[in-house]
Amino acid sequence: MKFLAEKIMRLIPNGEGIIDSTPLEASRYSKCSKFNPHYKIYMDKAHIFHYENSVLFMEFSNATEHDEKHSYSLLKSVEEIKPNITKFSLDAGYKSFDTHGDAWYILGVHPIITLPENATYHEEATSKKIDELVNKMWKKGGDVHSKMQDKLRFLYENGHKKIVGKYLRNKNMDNPEFNKKLKSRSNCERKHAHIKKTVKFDVKGYQEDNREFNVLLNFVAFQILDLARIQSGMEKSRFSRYY
Repeated sequence: MKFLAEKIMRLIPNGEGIIDSTPLEASRYSKCSKFNPHYKIYMDKAHIFHYENSVLFMEFSNATEHDEKHSYSLLKSVEEIKPNITKFSLDAGYKSFDTHGDAWYILGVHPIITLPENATYHEEATSKKIDELVNKMWKKGGDVHSKMQDKLRFLYENGHKKIVGKYLRNKNMDNPEFNKKLKSRSNCERKHAHIKKTVKFDVKGYQEDNREFNVLLNFVAFQILDLARIQSGMEKSRFSRYY
């Protein structure tokens, strides 16, 4: 998976990354999978790091596991292939301040994360408060006169990840173009549907001890086909009938 992800990344530089999950449907009589009240089916989940029209990494979980549990490990996997990502977005399922901070620190881009309905502006994370906190930490190397990016990095590395995340979300709330930037996330469902049309991407018929292996195997098969598409210059993936 990592080898293929690195190849895809090198062929499509300066792209957009998105993390999203999709249900892996099970039989309604499955004794291995759990019932998900949101989707109203027995299922497991695939947590996927999308990159432009391709996919880089995937993690498997049960139906009720929180999506955000997988954001950090997916980000770290992408970090290993030295990404060149210019935009990164997630939905409200990944709304924590930790995820805001992690995405910014690891990928080096300001994350666009759907705001929850009850989102509030955090006065403790304004530019002024950031300066005050950095100044208090001067003995650790805090420099209030450095660039904001450097101050945020310093705070993240010194145990203030949540403050960094709050500052980033404040900036999203202040941005009049924020909702426009979220539009690209609508492509995820189409990508998930395409994967499921191309390879077997569910857990029907799998036993408890081989569900994850088979899903990962089919995900890698999709990556191989998609890499061939990119290398051949095909604009759209039309290889489902061959698999």
